[in-house]
Amino acid sequence: MAISSLHPGMSPDDLHAIAVGFNSVEEADIILKHSNCSKSTKQMVVAKLHLFSEKDFKNIPDNYHSDIIAIAQQRFGDPMAATG
Repeated sequence: MAISSLHPGMSPDDLHAIAVGFNSVEEADIILKHSNCSKSTKQMVVAKLHLFSEKDFKNIPDNYHSDIIAIAQQRFGDPMAATG
């Protein structure tokens, strides 16, 4: 199942299993905003985001999950400054 097609009623365990394979900031945003995103899934996604490069954070919208914005600010300064 593609991360872009997650349905609202997906169980937290199924969401976690699918989330293991995310490979973009956009997919991380979809997972983190899912209503059944558990604490352990959130922790795994946030930890994996720390492995992404600055170019992966280019042009992230202001409406992305607050954890994504915080990681971008912590690692690269203002996330909008990474829009090169």
